[in-house]
Amino acid sequence: MEQSMLQLMEALAKTGKYCRNSTSDLHYNGIINISRHGKKCKRWIDKRYPNECENYCRTPSNDLDNAGGPWCYTHVIAEWDRCNIPICGDVDECLSNPCQNGGTCTDRINGYKCTCRDNYVGVTCQYDISKCHYAACHNGGICKEESNGTHFCICPRRYTGESCEQGPAFKVPPQIILNGKITVPEGSSNSSIPCFAEGIPLPSIKWESIDKTSLPSNARQVVDFLIFENVTMADSGLYMCTAKNDIGTDFKVIHLIVKAKPPILHTGPVIHALSTVKVDYYTDAKLVCNVTGFPTPTVTWKHGNKLLHTSGDIMVVQNVTNTTAGYYTCIATNDVGTSQVNIFLEVTYDTPQIVTHPRTAIVMVGQSHNFSCIATGHPKPSITWSFKSFAQESTTMPSHQLHQRGQVLTIFAIKTLESGTLTCTAVNAFGDDRASVAVIFKNRMY
Repeated sequence: MEQSMLQLMEALAKTGKYCRNSTSDLHYNGIINISRHGKKCKRWIDKRYPNECENYCRTPSNDLDNAGGPWCYTHVIAEWDRCNIPICGDVDECLSNPCQNGGTCTDRINGYKCTCRDNYVGVTCQYDISKCHYAACHNGGICKEESNGTHFCICPRRYTGESCEQGPAFKVPPQIILNGKITVPEGSSNSSIPCFAEGIPLPSIKWESIDKTSLPSNARQVVDFLIFENVTMADSGLYMCTAKNDIGTDFKVIHLIVKAKPPILHTGPVIHALSTVKVDYYTDAKLVCNVTGFPTPTVTWKHGNKLLHTSGDIMVVQNVTNTTAGYYTCIATNDVGTSQVNIFLEVTYDTPQIVTHPRTAIVMVGQSHNFSCIATGHPKPSITWSFKSFAQESTTMPSHQLHQRGQVLTIFAIKTLESGTLTCTAVNAFGDDRASVAVIFKNRMY
């Protein structure tokens, strides 16, 4: 392999810019092998002088003295001895072993030729014609391939020969075997009508419509069969099968009957729905109205006597309040009639209830104190605080800060204050709750 690659590289060195063919000098006529000065060209594979400008003649030696070397001439003016290659070195394309499947390669100028073994063809002998898909079995013969790669033809009755090419000594006109009527159900996804015909030679088959200008768009012929996809009532009609061979023609007409689907009875709307739906205040409610009927009914909704701009089996009421609660009517209509049901949307709520009460405290001047007031209820109640001195001379809240949405109050006793009552109030839309404690402010004792 390394020897072949070396020869290929040396052959490539003879091509391209390294080829020089100076035919303008008088002493070069294509046959002179030695110059006037007795010098002879080195063979081109000598890599010491690879460039054209250094392609001078050299003194011949025994290993270079061969008739196959490049011609040598003398420049008439400068009297330089130059080498000339009348025929540029050609690459031996066979070195890359291009012929496949045991083919024999012959090198040619700028090319090669592969001589292929039996059963192989192609530029590089790449095709195996022994396989069935390259074989031709005539007259309806079927190709079979053996495990060893060979093939043979199975011929139809009365045909012989390696490729079934030999026909019978006598011929028979076509004769069609076909039922005169066939019934298929409407909506069939795939229905086929066969047209079997005998005859020698084997007849060709053609399907066509008699009462239509052409076959329906959903019909096509596949070999001897007329195939319908998604059969409709429009496919009903007369279809003709024609069989033809060298000595005659036969035809048969078939009546295709499409059996209609049984009609679907129209039924009025029937509604199934809950009579009551309960949700918490300020949450979303989903009202479902399951409707059946044919044709499919349309659904509309009312709230009280007001028609709502919505449709479909499901209605969503967002952020339910007392205003949006109440009776909703689902109305279903088709060409048979109308049905309706009422769904009562009930909103539930809880009045506020304080579950964590603030505690009585003594607050020293210069200190601070936290009071907590936590309440339940739905909707969630808001928390407010108020203060009233025992002498009822002041209702001003001492200096303070609120935390956690008002549930925690921090009082700062910056200066001497009047003691009094601190009240926490929890309020929502449905009620309120209160809790009061005493707050005593004292000066520090030094």
